[in-house]
Amino acid sequence: MRRGEVWWVKFDERRPVVLLSEEESSGFAAMQVVAPAGMDISALGVEVAVGVLEGLPFEGVLRFVFPRPGFTPCTWLTTLSRDDLIERAGALSPGKLSEIDDALRAAGRRAEWTPAAAARFMKNLIIVGGTAGVGKTTTCRELQKILPRNVFLDGDWCWDMRPFVVTDETKRLVEGNITHLLNSFLDCSEFENVIFCWVLHEQKILDDLIARLNHNDCTIHCFSLVSNKQALSERLSHDIARGKREPDIIERSVARIPLYDALDTVKIDVSAISPADAARRIRDCLARV
Repeated sequence: MRRGEVWWVKFDERRPVVLLSEEESSGFAAMQVVAPAGMDISALGVEVAVGVLEGLPFEGVLRFVFPRPGFTPCTWLTTLSRDDLIERAGALSPGKLSEIDDALRAAGRRAEWTPAAAARFMKNLIIVGGTAGVGKTTTCRELQKILPRNVFLDGDWCWDMRPFVVTDETKRLVEGNITHLLNSFLDCSEFENVIFCWVLHEQKILDDLIARLNHNDCTIHCFSLVSNKQALSERLSHDIARGKREPDIIERSVARIPLYDALDTVKIDVSAISPADAARRIRDCLARV
């Protein structure tokens, strides 16, 4: 077990790492191999390719992110013991080790942070609202298929309780959970697009949410999925027939339809389009910004 070897280890699942040091009393310094960013990150950090030539079944990278003021990047550096190492995959060449040394030195220095570099790094925070049954979650799942390096949170997951009880206390609970998770996603350099959906039928709810977020390094895009009464009622009726919703949801959800007209959001009428079509429209809106 030596510096520059590639090993499989067991974290939450089997993952490859590169040993960056010889064995010391504290163990081995190592870095996880991750998927390439798929974009130019030269102003933000350095990627060193590690893949088939080094014994892996795929092409990956070691990513070294430059520090900058007010930003703590995700790090893939870790310390491992001998017992953590499952199987040796291969080893890096002397030239590849030299690339890693250069990357470590570069990442240890503060990079000059220019407005141009900042613009290239800005994340997208994509907020999708809509009344119950309009297709928010399904649309966001489709959006995940077509946007790079994304993570998705549905606000309803943050208070998925049985029985479902809405009180001041549970409202504070869900707001706190959403804020914590979205801020964690926004602070993580692994993600380029953070996708969030919830009912969001009042401007105050949307404004209060945004005010709680650390969004200095992201561009916020707010969308509302809207529908006519007939299309929404038909979708909800299908859900009721499958046992996914209670019968009273139709009246409550349809009553919210007019509220979205007053919101400062981009409206996407999904009455006659699929969730995949709605996702493509959102993607196209992002491209025009």
